Amino acid sequence: MATKQNEVNVSIMAGPGEMQLVMSLTRASHGPYGIDMVKATSVHFTTDLKGSVVTGGFSACVNSVSREDGSGNNWNLEGYVLDYPNISGFKGYYNSKTRKGHFTLMLR
Repeated sequence: MATKQNEVNVSIMAGPGEMQLVMSLTRASHGPYGIDMVKATSVHFTTDLKGSVVTGGFSACVNSVSREDGSGNNWNLEGYVLDYPNISGFKGYYNSKTRKGHFTLMLR
């Protein structure tokens, strides 16, 4: 699959469960009294290490979850990456049962 020059495809080898995805989506990113809740609301995705732009994986906050089908395991996700300042966000497919998927990372 061809991608734009500012996009990179990665394979997700491990990631969060369904409840972690929901918690990341529903919690506010900033708490009261200036408490930064980003670490509390983020989830971690481990990537395939072969030639990956994100060695080992990345932490992310999920902005959007939609069902890919009726199984309750397959999701289309969108969000933003926390660990890498050169990556603005991600979108792609994720299976919360197998905890694997494929994302497109948007480079700045």
